[in-house]
Amino acid sequence: PLFVFSSVMIATTRVSELVCALQKIHVPKSIIIPFAVTLRFFPAAKEEFAYIRDAMKVRGIGLDARNLLTRPLTALEWVLVPLMIRSAHIADELSAAAVTRGIDSDCPRTSFFVPRLGPPDWIIGGAFTIFTVIAARGGVDFFHG
Repeated sequence: PLFVFSSVMIATTRVSELVCALQKIHVPKSIIIPFAVTLRFFPAAKEEFAYIRDAMKVRGIGLDARNLLTRPLTALEWVLVPLMIRSAHIADELSAAAVTRGIDSDCPRTSFFVPRLGPPDWIIGGAFTIFTVIAARGGVDFFHG
């Protein structure tokens, strides 16, 4: 569930909208800033992984089952070393972009986005609340049939 939630959130949520919404509910900046950078990092890392796979194909190195079974550490090294180096660069770029946009400023942020709860939010929130109450009272045992 956490992976599905994270994937949907990364695919559908703009970082600026999320930051605005979190600030509106008074989440501390010490939580907002790392969360925003992390949200931007995963799509960039996924793109870099695709570039690494393409570079491996150009060099005639395949990240296939045969290489993973016969040389697992070498195959892991072929992917992880470039990914770690690129990840350090990506983190620096994302941090610089966030600071340039004023994420660490003491002034209140302005935004074109006005966070509001709509009908889908209330429906999902209500369903979650009902599920939590039923599970807390022991009315339904979802894990043991």
